[in-house]
This record gives sequence, structure tokens and C-alpha cells, in this order.
Amino acid sequence: MEQWSKVDWLDLDFDLEVSTLGRVRRSAIWYDTVSKAGNPCRSNKKARIYSQWVAKNGYKHIAIKRAGTRRKYLVHRLVAQAFVAGYEPSLSVNHIDGNKLNNTPSNLEWVTLSRNTQLQWRDGLINLHGENHPSSKLTPTEVRQIRHLLSIGEKKSHIAKAMGICHNMVLKIERGQAWKHID
Repeated sequence: MEQWSKVDWLDLDFDLEVSTLGRVRRSAIWYDTVSKAGNPCRSNKKARIYSQWVAKNGYKHIAIKRAGTRRKYLVHRLVAQAFVAGYEPSLSVNHIDGNKLNNTPSNLEWVTLSRNTQLQWRDGLINLHGENHPSSKLTPTEVRQIRHLLSIGEKKSHIAKAMGICHNMVLKIERGQAWKHID
């Protein structure tokens, strides 16, 4: 059964609630305005559940407009702050099952950034090997080509120049120190 908890740690002009299912809603807002005739009046915005989107990093976000500025919030952090004990501002939220979209409190825990990174590597959520590394200049096909050229006796300096990499990288590929996950 879905439970709701008030978000009281954000400085908002309205009540915000987060649920155990990872939904976020805003209460109705009453505000003063001026009618077309110039008379003061009170208007309201109805209560609503915020739409969420999955950003490039794989996490669900919501956007809340505050004082004319749109600010984004990570849904899993809101849920964890509301329902998971042990919050400190310096801690990160770990998804226990590795699924970034599962924002139920039972799947979230507070951990240090270091521990969170260790868990992501352990669970295979981070992969910076070979072509996945941001500074990679080679593809697996090019690595196989380099190995073939090395096997037929081509000079390392010629291979490096042709591939646009340094001599050291060719040497590391030959020794099996780099790109060892490619046969």
C-alpha cells in the first residue's frame, strides 16, 4: 500500500509529498493575484503529481519551479530522505538491486560515495573498459588489427603512427596490459 510523507527539508512555498512507490505530489496552492479588471483576488493551482523523466545518467528526476527558477531533483534522494534512516548530506543513495528506476524505500540505502562506487563496479553498473572509457581512441576492431600487425612483425612505431596512438599503447596491447578483454 502506498504511503505518503511530507517533504519538509526543502524550502518551498507549498507542501510537497513523496510516496513509497517513488511518486511526488504537490498540494493545492492558493495565491493572491489581480483580475483583468484590476481587482485583487485569490486563485489556486490544483494538487498534482509531478511527471518524472529518466535523465542520461539513468535516474528519475522531477522539476519544481521555485521563485521563477526550474530546479531538478533526483526522485531516489527524495524517497530515501523521507523513508530511509541514516541520512547525512554527505552520503549517497545506493540502489540495492542495481536498478536505478526502482525507487522503493526497501531498495534504497545511505552509503558513502566511495562505497557506492565500489558497489557499482561490483554489480557491473560501471564499465570503463576499452571503448567505454571516455578517453579511448580505439575500437575493438582496431585493437584486433594492431594485434594482427604485431603478429606479422610490423614495427610498433609504424602501427602507433598509423592508428594515431602513442608507442606505449601499442606496447601495452602487445603485453596484454591494455585491452585485455578483447581476444
